[in-house]
Amino acid sequence: MLAIRSDGMWASVDDGRFWEKVEDHYLGYYPQAVELDDGSILVVGHRGGDDPWPPNVDQDVRLTKLRLNKTPILRNLDRSVPLGYTLQGQGHQDARVSARIGTDGTAGVLARARVEDGHISGYVFLVAARQPGWVLGKIERGKVIVIAGGKLSGINLTVVRPRLELAVVGDVIRAFVDTYPVASGHDRTFSAGSSGIICEGGRARVEGFEVLGPITLADIGGENVELVRDLGTLTYEQVADNWQAF
Repeated sequence: MLAIRSDGMWASVDDGRFWEKVEDHYLGYYPQAVELDDGSILVVGHRGGDDPWPPNVDQDVRLTKLRLNKTPILRNLDRSVPLGYTLQGQGHQDARVSARIGTDGTAGVLARARVEDGHISGYVFLVAARQPGWVLGKIERGKVIVIAGGKLSGINLTVVRPRLELAVVGDVIRAFVDTYPVASGHDRTFSAGSSGIICEGGRARVEGFEVLGPITLADIGGENVELVRDLGTLTYEQVADNWQAF
């Protein structure tokens, strides 16, 4: 859902329950909008006020043509849900799953995942906010088995959203934070499944979720890659300073 306001364009991905600003451009007073055949949006608005004619100051009717340049964010703001996940219907074998994720709990991406008897299983790459860190592992019937883990020193996951990537090729499972390879291992537990998002013990914001595949080892750096052990030197732009800002 889209809403056109004088302070920009707002979008909702949950039928209007939560709204996020996706375009800051001033669109005029009492703007009206229509989507054109080429996918762009045409907005007509008034610059001025409710003045009698002729007005005391210059006023005009402005026409703005624009395109959306940001994907609305998926979010879970319900703390009462201890574990939430969503899976794509389309399955994969060799793929690279990525998304920008912020959380005040634990959240991450899933690959080769499936649900059996109400329990989630598959490969997972998680970040945790309380003691900022990451975990690459696998979930077997809801239980996480750690393959590798590390710290995210100095990163506040409630105000930034690093890009997490989980790649699975054959028996190779590899994790990336903002394109830096942080962990790599071998496992043959799951050969196929779906991609998705998982969140536990808090809220999550997810932006730019995508799945690339099929992929090869060459697409993720080859059989062996030099892992980045210290992510504390990375700097991030603050995205939001309040979970209720949107």
